[in-house]
Amino acid sequence: MSSSTTFHRKNCSIFSGISLLIILLLNSCSGVKPVSECNLSHLYSLNPPLRAEFSMAASAEDLLIFCKLDFPFRETSAAQATFWLKYRIEYQVRPGFESTRCLLKDSLGPENFLTGPDQKPVFRIRIPEMEKRKDAVFVLKVCLRNTAEEYLFPWRLPEPGNPDLSPFALFRGNGKTPVTGRMARSGDTLCIRSMDFRKTQVKVDFSPFSQMVALPPMATIPRPDTLPEQIYPLSIQLDERLVFREAGYYRVRDPQSGAGFGFLVGKNEFPLLSTAEELIEPMIYISTRDERNLLLQSGNSKLALDQFWLKISPQKDRARELIKKYFLQIEQSNRSFSILKEGWKTDMGMVMAIFGPPVQVFRSRDTEIWIYDKNQSPESTFFYFFRQDAGNFGDIWELKRLSDYDKIWYGVVDLWRKGLIDR
Repeated sequence: MSSSTTFHRKNCSIFSGISLLIILLLNSCSGVKPVSECNLSHLYSLNPPLRAEFSMAASAEDLLIFCKLDFPFRETSAAQATFWLKYRIEYQVRPGFESTRCLLKDSLGPENFLTGPDQKPVFRIRIPEMEKRKDAVFVLKVCLRNTAEEYLFPWRLPEPGNPDLSPFALFRGNGKTPVTGRMARSGDTLCIRSMDFRKTQVKVDFSPFSQMVALPPMATIPRPDTLPEQIYPLSIQLDERLVFREAGYYRVRDPQSGAGFGFLVGKNEFPLLSTAEELIEPMIYISTRDERNLLLQSGNSKLALDQFWLKISPQKDRARELIKKYFLQIEQSNRSFSILKEGWKTDMGMVMAIFGPPVQVFRSRDTEIWIYDKNQSPESTFFYFFRQDAGNFGDIWELKRLSDYDKIWYGVVDLWRKGLIDR
């Protein structure tokens, strides 16, 4: 494969700057702190108080950001009214993850809704084109009124001229509700709309999901992710209502500039895994090769899965607890990290599957640090991820692998296999 289709590992000199992040005070984030000093662990919580999903498109003059908020209550008319009494929402654009200065700041209210009162709230935010947007970060801040509790959702903004600055956006079948998070399911009716009146044509490619599964964190021989080798052009028009049946990765591009974005279509109830066959694959991290072969070759996948977990814990209630925990972490991996392949196959998904959500998360533009305490692993553990820019294919977060992880990794896997995880 040519070098243009391979993500190269960043120079380890980047690693020297990470120590500056580690020594920061690891406490709750206030409005005057840089984003890089804020604990963002709520982004990966299995039971978060709220989730935020984003998508973006460039109009002729502005940058459009679509944001969907998912709250832990039913989005009825009464619930939304209650929400505005309970929460305050604002957004900021900062020069970078390490800056406390705001280039732009505003609050959001019901007038920003794109959805009706019986739907999850989706906002549209216009960001004016700024001459100095290099390294800028968009920050959505959701605060609980009358408390100090707040949640930050940072999102890296592309630089002017970056191929991420797509003039197109993906919408649900009615053409009014944008798809945030750029994740759809097989059978969904979607359409691609132009946000720039000058763009009247679009190119769309399809690629099957990569089958490459992340190597364990102590595997120091590099095996970086690659761009898709199989790319199939599709004949699609703007504003055409389409039902995407094939699970995989779809890339939308401007024929002239190449600017665009990608979205994925998952099978069945994705990011959930809904069939016994789908549940077998992600068990690669806690099963031996012989055990996987038995699972894959079994004529009754459900029975084989039950027997695997009952071997770990003969107590049925405990076995159910372990199954629920493991596959909730796989689901979260799919929701948070899917791009060219299902999220559980990625570096971040692999760590999430075994260790669960990190206690502390710190992010800069190109680095993310996950911290686990002694309750989650035999000792306090740090995982370092580096962002690999893949253009309009999206971002790949690659784990810095170290041989020192050997003891920690096998220690936690052993707890899983003995049914002692979280005990």
